Amino acid sequence: MTPRRKRGTMPEYHCRALDSDDNVLAVEVVQYGHDEFARLRAAIILANCDVNVVEAWEGERLVCRVWKPAAAAAAPIGDNGASG
Repeated sequence: MTPRRKRGTMPEYHCRALDSDDNVLAVEVVQYGHDEFARLRAAIILANCDVNVVEAWEGERLVCRVWKPAAAAAAPIGDNGASG
């Protein structure tokens, strides 16, 4: 369950860069008014870092998981990177 925010505050997203074993290498915490901005930030991190996968989370909710094309072949069947 996502924690309740105070009125007028923006959600906090944790963008996590992962290695090939899904270990967290780095985390960037950002605040945006909508999930789409967190998805875009995850894609930008992926494009600019030497990692194969980036996830964006709001609390315990996975907003998105994006990966480079070579890593997509290793993704589980049925996991297309889109969620929510």
